[in-house]
Amino acid sequence: MLGHSFEARIYAENPRNNFLPDVGPLLHVSTPSTSSSVRLEEGFRQGHNVEVFYDPLIAKLIVHGRDRTEALRILRKALEEYHIVGVSTNVEFLRTLAGNSQFIEGNVETGFIQVRPLNCLE
Repeated sequence: MLGHSFEARIYAENPRNNFLPDVGPLLHVSTPSTSSSVRLEEGFRQGHNVEVFYDPLIAKLIVHGRDRTEALRILRKALEEYHIVGVSTNVEFLRTLAGNSQFIEGNVETGFIQVRPLNCLE
């Protein structure tokens, strides 16, 4: 497949607390609609409990576009449609990251998050 894609991993974790995992029930889950550009691989669904003994990965959100700009636009829209109630998640962090001007420009490296604290972590 030609083009550009992003994978966002939705975790039960708290970005404001050094990304420590969270546990508990998923009281409400509303996900983006899937399409040829949006794929969702879910490990937990509404009503499930995220337990301390398992990986807190809730889902993988994979998007595809003709180029990086389009794929990023699709990712931002999909993350805006993603809502989870019951545990802390990294969804707000991912939304902020996907809207960060340096990230949009592709100006990233392995220490990007530590070097450039994002607004949702302050």
